[in-house]
This record gives sequence, C-alpha cells and structure tokens, in this order.
Amino acid sequence: MPVLVTLVCAAVFTAGLVIMTRSAGLMWRCRQASRWPSTSAILLEVEDQDILGPEDTNHRIRVRYTYEVDGQRHEGNLIHPCYTGGSRFGQAHSKLLAVLKPGQRYRVRYNRNRPDESMLSAGFHLHSIFPLLVGIQALLLAAGLMAELGLNLGLGLFLPFGINFALILLVLLLSRDRFASRIIRTAS
Repeated sequence: MPVLVTLVCAAVFTAGLVIMTRSAGLMWRCRQASRWPSTSAILLEVEDQDILGPEDTNHRIRVRYTYEVDGQRHEGNLIHPCYTGGSRFGQAHSKLLAVLKPGQRYRVRYNRNRPDESMLSAGFHLHSIFPLLVGIQALLLAAGLMAELGLNLGLGLFLPFGINFALILLVLLLSRDRFASRIIRTAS
C-alpha cells in the first residue's frame, strides 16, 4: 500500500509542479505584454463556443481580429493568455460578451519582436493567479502526505495548506470581472 500512495503522491506533486510552472509562465507573459506597444485592431468575429457540449454551461469566447504593424497586416485571436472561458451564466462572461462587438476597433498589444503575436487584454488579472494557487495546493497536499507517511511531519504543512486554500477561495470570491475591464475600444 505505501508504494501505491507514494506513486499517487508523486503524480499529484508532478501535476502541481506542471500547473504551477505553466501558470507562472503565462502570468510572466501577461506582465511583459503590458509593456508591448499597441495599435488599433478591428474585431472581425466573436463566437460564444460550448467547451464540453450543448447541455454544459462552460463556454469560451473565441475572437478574431486584424491589425497593422509597419504596413503589414496581421490577424490575432487571443483575448488574454490566462483566459480559458467559464460559465456562460457568469457575470465575467456576460461582461466580456458585452464589450466585444464585431466591426468595432480595439486597442491590441503586440510583441515588438514578433508583431504577429498579440492580445486584446494584457497585464495581471486577479483570476490569473487561480491556477498557480491550485498548483501550489497540489504540491502542499502531496508533500504533506509524503511527510506524514514517512516522517510524521505532515502536520506542519496543514497551516500553509489552509492559508493557500483560503487564498484560492478569496480569489474566487473577489475576481468578478476577469478580462473585460482591460479591453479598450478605440475611435473608428
């Protein structure tokens, strides 16, 4: 039995590390993008897509926009690197749909070194930290179980586990408007 528990803990630890690393990378990219130059883009298409099926409430908004940099036309489809969708009945989803209107012009941030890389909403959003906290929680859970099984020190990890769990709940409660607030419509 301890071998199986050890393997499960190792898998949870590894998954937490992967989630945490990926999330930190996306947050770093968003921070960098907030310093990228901007230009005006025209929104060509907005589509509210089902993620898992017609009866599910999970949706993702897909966009397509075009913009010019140094006389060259580019096309983009990224709202924000940390945007993954959500409940179609949620306030954040409704706000995002209300802001995004095909045919309208928006400010888009683009990478100076790779002008074909762009996004409509840049910078840190409180909800972006959620996956990072989930990754940390998985690490703490796995480490606590391993320590409890091997060294009886797992109780020392209950405090950080509880604090991190409280942070996760706080982020979920406070992060109402996730991405719409930083999407800026420009003059036509």
